[in-house]
Amino acid sequence: MLTYTERQFVTRALEDRIALEQNPRAFMGALVGDGEFLRKLRYCQFPGDYASDALHLAETLGSRYLPPWLVRLIAALPETDEIAALLEHLRSEGPSGVVYAPSPPEEPEPAAGVSVEDAIDARRLAGNLPFVDRYALRHSVRRLLDDARVLIVNGPPRSGKTYTVRFLSHVGQASGAFGVAHVELPSDMTPVYGPVDLAADLVARMGRDTWSLPQVDEEPARAARTLSRWTLSEVPRAGGNWWLALDGFGAPDFRDDTLSFIRQLARDVATLPGGTRLVLIDFPGELAGVPAHAIEFEELPSPSSIGTFEVDDFFKRLFERLPGEFLPDAISAATVHVMNGLPEDDGRLERMAARLRAASDALERAAEA
Repeated sequence: MLTYTERQFVTRALEDRIALEQNPRAFMGALVGDGEFLRKLRYCQFPGDYASDALHLAETLGSRYLPPWLVRLIAALPETDEIAALLEHLRSEGPSGVVYAPSPPEEPEPAAGVSVEDAIDARRLAGNLPFVDRYALRHSVRRLLDDARVLIVNGPPRSGKTYTVRFLSHVGQASGAFGVAHVELPSDMTPVYGPVDLAADLVARMGRDTWSLPQVDEEPARAARTLSRWTLSEVPRAGGNWWLALDGFGAPDFRDDTLSFIRQLARDVATLPGGTRLVLIDFPGELAGVPAHAIEFEELPSPSSIGTFEVDDFFKRLFERLPGEFLPDAISAATVHVMNGLPEDDGRLERMAARLRAASDALERAAEA
């Protein structure tokens, strides 16, 4: 790695360079030109924080990329004798240990072997996560695979909205029908998170570089159109169909220009051909210009609405395809165990999921015995 003196020098030089940019995060993504780097880069408020975080990422994770992230960062700095000497040092077997070496070959992903219908009907997701109820969501996904284009999921806090992305990722990965590009915005970033940030994050999560990201300096409506068309133009380059999922964009202090971009993206997704879909979680207001038939809604109730019927149905559907027979008493006993003493709202879904996982594992072992 870099010496202490080298690290201090590079951090200051990066900070000075970043300070010149209107959108530091998008600039850093374009600088390195790797979607994985942008996915891992924290949201920061000050150039110095971006410089420190970028350098940390480059040193700890970037040496397996070609060229290494550290080389890409330093090569973008204004050329001086010190920068030239440092680059020469990094490109050799020096104390920093950063050398040009190709990344090890990745293991190929197993081919999808599950039908879309089976994936939609799943009661357990990746990581053995139980997925109870959500009949409306399952219906909406079927519609999105047909002619609907936008899904809006709203509900009270801790009602399971974020489980939506886990379910969509399961359906897409298990069936191979689509990928999910998910952007979840931290609440403390809403006042500073702009449309260029969102466009860059969406494209990076599709595995695309952001070199061509337009740096818009236009009135908001025109900028929204420019960024929306650029984002959607990257979808075919990423390969396959992509569902763009945005979570955490309903805060009252959210920027108007970013909301304008999201609404333009919804209009374009709804009217342009292709398999791209847009999922908005906890999204306020209406989507003007999006045809009503293209929008699916799911309004989640309080967690207390998930009760004995839904848990009993979870077990029955989960085990209906297993060999052997289950006595109704076995599922009834498991349902009683899961429901006993659950809190009404706060923490209900998390505790229910833990009990469902344990109970379903026990029933499955009994079925195999």
